[in-house]
Amino acid sequence: MVKVFKSWLNYRRCQRAIRRADRLAVTTGRKQLVLMYDGRPVVMSKQHLKKMIREHKFMKGFTPQQAEQLAIYKTR
Repeated sequence: MVKVFKSWLNYRRCQRAIRRADRLAVTTGRKQLVLMYDGRPVVMSKQHLKKMIREHKFMKGFTPQQAEQLAIYKTR
């Protein structure tokens, strides 16, 4: 029962993140990615992702192309 609830909750969080990504893509005009971070879906623009990679927030060698491949959802 707990497993079912957790999967349902994760599904709802993903759907909410996808709606938010679509909304942000229209308002800002930027490409948005929905990535899993710490077990939760996070909406992040590709430009912000590139900035975080330049600031060494991710492991060495991580690229925006890898992030796009790992993304649950991407706009445009």
